[in-house]
Amino acid sequence: MESKLILLTSLVLVLFFASTTGYFLVSQYELELVEDREYFPVARELVRNAKEEILVLMYSMEYIPKYEEDSSTQLVEELMHAAERGVNVRVLLEKGWDDLAKHNWFTCTKLREHGVDARLFDHGRGALHAKAMIVDGKYVLVGSSNWKYYSLDLNRELNILLGSEDFAKEAKGYFFRLWGESRICR
Repeated sequence: MESKLILLTSLVLVLFFASTTGYFLVSQYELELVEDREYFPVARELVRNAKEEILVLMYSMEYIPKYEEDSSTQLVEELMHAAERGVNVRVLLEKGWDDLAKHNWFTCTKLREHGVDARLFDHGRGALHAKAMIVDGKYVLVGSSNWKYYSLDLNRELNILLGSEDFAKEAKGYFFRLWGESRICR
């Protein structure tokens, strides 16, 4: 994993990130490519090491307590443990339909029972298809991985872990714009 870590300390890199405020310059950041089965241990480590805040945007998140060894169930439980130790954890899931709606609603309600501020995105003008986690205002894990069995244990997925306070600030702004359009799962 560390062999894929790129630390740019002396080179100034221009990273264009479209946002409501325009573009910004990142002068130093850490970047790691996270492929396939590498996602679970990277995400778990980020959640376990979080000190202040975890923000999660996820299209599909499955929590199935009877499958304790399932990677997605373990990640959801890690979020619950983080909330229990005082980390501010917020999760925004797509409301969806059919099985997606059933799984996300169940996961959302279970997260809330364990102190996580979880909501469903039900905007009506397109789905929440993002898959991202922002940790402690510094790390952003973003890519194609949903938190479900197929995505974490079977599919070919590609993600990026970016360590940048500037980028995390922009991602956090996006999170809270969507958060304002969401509703509590009941």
